Amino acid sequence: MDNTHPVSAKPLAIIIVSLIAVIGVVGAGVFWYQLSRAQRELEHLEDEKAKISTELAVLKATDQALRAELLQEKLSTAERNLVAAQQETASIRERNATLEENARKFQPTFRAVAVAHRVFSGGNLPARFPDVEKAIAALGDPALLARWRNAERVARDDLADGSWSPQPLDDILSILIDNVEQLLRR
Repeated sequence: MDNTHPVSAKPLAIIIVSLIAVIGVVGAGVFWYQLSRAQRELEHLEDEKAKISTELAVLKATDQALRAELLQEKLSTAERNLVAAQQETASIRERNATLEENARKFQPTFRAVAVAHRVFSGGNLPARFPDVEKAIAALGDPALLARWRNAERVARDDLADGSWSPQPLDDILSILIDNVEQLLRR
């Protein structure tokens, strides 16, 4: 029996997961910046609307119909811009909420990837299997947990028979990385 390590380390997987995490954090920053900018613009437009409304009232009182008509048009434009800004702000808030929800899902998924990678790249695999099961169970995905349990059973049987195939365990790590990618696409 070959005593070399049966599963190669997956530094590329760690790099990919790290890059995905960085992209997620940058994406959250971009959404936060857009939300802040839209809120400032919304406040500016509300101030502008109030100012134009005041000017319109003064002009109507002084019977300057032509200027009043012009200001009425400006007010209508400001109101349309305000509605558009409010809609953009609502859209950004919705995207930000989705991003925050995905960010909350990242932590257990990253933990599962990290634990699986450490276990698969270290020795004495069977003794470390409970760590992987605990991390996968924390994801709340019964189908993935069932796949893990099957992969663990196959790996234990292979190790007991003296034959070894890392494929079932590699498949679990690939599924976890795919889960991270799916969170980033939302």
